[in-house]
Amino acid sequence: MPMNVKEISIAVIALAVLAGIAGVARVAFAPEVVSESGTEGEVISVPRVLEGRVTCLPHRDRAGPQTLECALGLETDAGEFYALDGSDLEPNAIIALDQSERIRANGHTVPIQAVSSNFWFKYDILGIMRVESVEILK
Repeated sequence: MPMNVKEISIAVIALAVLAGIAGVARVAFAPEVVSESGTEGEVISVPRVLEGRVTCLPHRDRAGPQTLECALGLETDAGEFYALDGSDLEPNAIIALDQSERIRANGHTVPIQAVSSNFWFKYDILGIMRVESVEILK
């Protein structure tokens, strides 16, 4: 049975709302960066290999009550923390890692000072690594 105009209109509106929500989520949580000079769109990234353990990222403000959320990241052997962006990997590749698992992550890091999204500033991290490959170490 063909769809009538009302059903088509509702479907189009629903798709527009979903696209809007996806766009807002991307802007709110993606590690968008600016250059050191403040020019938007110019990405500062450094190719790196980081080794360490998977952990929940620590909050900058540790005073008062803490939430139970866990943003997975990497604590290097030197005690430095990085958020992990696994968007170049298979879906859920980062989430599937066990906490305290030792890994070697290859990718590009962006210093936290160059990140324009306020979302990441609540974590005590040096930067965000866009992970291109990850290896579980024994």
